[in-house]
Amino acid sequence: MRIWARHGVLLRFIVAASAAVGQSVPAAAPAVATAPPTEGKCGLLLDTPDGKGQFEERAELRPLSQTGPGKIFAVDAPLDAAVMCGRSSIIPMPYDVQVAITGRAFYIINKDSDRIGVLAMNDGLCEYRMVKGALTADEEALLQPRLEEMQKIAADMAP
Repeated sequence: MRIWARHGVLLRFIVAASAAVGQSVPAAAPAVATAPPTEGKCGLLLDTPDGKGQFEERAELRPLSQTGPGKIFAVDAPLDAAVMCGRSSIIPMPYDVQVAITGRAFYIINKDSDRIGVLAMNDGLCEYRMVKGALTADEEALLQPRLEEMQKIAADMAP
C-alpha cells in the first residue's frame, strides 16, 4: 500500500475525509456495478501547516460531468491539492484521466464500502492503486482495460 507523499495526505486523514463525504462501512465489498456510477460529495484534499490535511467540500466539483470528450477539467485550487469524490463504483471512469492529467491525484471512495482508490499519472502512465481495501476479482478484470482506455485518451489529449 503506497500513499502519495507529495500531496502530504496521510492514510488516517483520507479515512477521516471519507467519513466527511458520507461513506458507510459495510462488512463486504459490493458487487461490480453495471449501471453508470453516481457521484456523491466531492472536494479537495488540502495540505495544512500541521501536516494533518483538510477536506474541503466543493459543490461545483463534479468530475463525472466535468470530464468527457471535448471537455477540459479545471479546478481552482492549489497545485498540491488532490481531488476526492464519493462514488457508487470504485473503478475510475475513462475520462477521469482528465483529472489526473492536471497533476492532481484523484481519490475515489466507494459509497458502499470503506474502500479508497487513487488515480494518478506517473511518468506519463495512468496508475490506479487501492489506498484502503481491495478490489474484487470482477473489479480487477475491469480495471486493466479501463486503464488502457484512459492511456489512449491521455495520448490523444497530448499536444
